[in-house]
Amino acid sequence: MQQAKKAALSLGIEVEEPETHHDGSVHSSHGAQVPAFLPTDDKAHVLYTSNTPMKSFAHDLPVLAKGMQSTTPK
Repeated sequence: MQQAKKAALSLGIEVEEPETHHDGSVHSSHGAQVPAFLPTDDKAHVLYTSNTPMKSFAHDLPVLAKGMQSTTPK
């Protein structure tokens, strides 16, 4: 968990400490951002917010997978 929190924080995504509930379930709140990385340099070039339309993902992710930056406005 600490490694995931550290990685998320380095991208500006906050992750709260997990809470264990009386039924044994574990809950942790976190940001709703989705960073998209280029495989060519392993850096996040796009940060999608929680209101990003699916059509943006459908367009951008194949482009990003090819190592090119997206040109679609969010």
